[in-house]
Amino acid sequence: MRTAIVTWTGAWALALAVWALPVGAEQTAAASKEPSKATKPAADHPPDKPKPVVIVGASPEDGFVIRSENGSFKLQLKALLQFDGRFFLSDSAEALTDNFVLRRARPILQGTVARYFDFNLTPDFGGITTTIQDAWVDAKASAAASLRLGKQKPPIGVEHLQGDAYVAFIERALPSGLVPNRDVGAQLHGDLKKGVLSYSAAVFDGTPDGASVVFTVRVTDLEANKGRSDVWLAPTGGGGARRLTSHEASDTQARWAPDGKGLYFLTSRTGTSQVFRLSLEGGEPQAVTGLPLDVDALEVAPGQVTRECGPVRRRSAADRRASARRSLRTGEEGSHRHLEPPRN
Repeated sequence: MRTAIVTWTGAWALALAVWALPVGAEQTAAASKEPSKATKPAADHPPDKPKPVVIVGASPEDGFVIRSENGSFKLQLKALLQFDGRFFLSDSAEALTDNFVLRRARPILQGTVARYFDFNLTPDFGGITTTIQDAWVDAKASAAASLRLGKQKPPIGVEHLQGDAYVAFIERALPSGLVPNRDVGAQLHGDLKKGVLSYSAAVFDGTPDGASVVFTVRVTDLEANKGRSDVWLAPTGGGGARRLTSHEASDTQARWAPDGKGLYFLTSRTGTSQVFRLSLEGGEPQAVTGLPLDVDALEVAPGQVTRECGPVRRRSAADRRASARRSLRTGEEGSHRHLEPPRN
């Protein structure tokens, strides 16, 4: 990593050198008559305080780094970009659309303050929506005990905790879809026996009832060259999962309703991608939106449903079923361990 050390020592040395240059015999004689400053007691001239040193550097692993000499203060700026190309080579009827997708575009701002406090702020501009992936502060009493507050990864799922830049395949395995992506809460974590044993104990907002998780399962018919996705529900305490929707159209992006008694999801069963609501007490899904264009993404906030709608475009039903599926995940360090700014 290339580094540049910035100090004021050079400027002081230059000033002292100019002051010490003899400029004439009279000044030399006058200086000889006055008592030498060097002979004064040391108490009158306390030693100069050490000048602060700022180290600036950059590397592919750490990004741009500005830190103090002892590492007590550090600021890092780096980014994660991911592009996907989707091409249907056997689509002779041209029913599907070949395209590029910007999956992830995340500037990552992280650092250390006063040695004992780490922070991380990671927005995501990929896809059609902007979201905050990480926003937390970590107070470190010691290597064995740290308290992290804010929006972060829950300590569940080894593959999910690995960074996106370091996973072995383009997509994670199906079990990673069963664990929480991001949540707001507090997490106590640390390393014992010099890292031989790690632990985490956390409290998060979780699902509305705290007992169930919803997810989607996609089934593809290779012979027919088509597939569909259905919404499933599974108890977090163990037990069998059950299918909530079953339709030839794809049902995706299931979200809990604020009251915990139903779900919102996207489906193309009306010909365009729209928002539907399903009550967990029974009954058929009910349409929430009927817009003349596709709803591409859905987020549910307390007391309201927000929608992101893409531009009006003509697409075949097969193209709608093949719409790019987006997931919000992130990853910084190539490890399942907790994200911490590297220390030099």
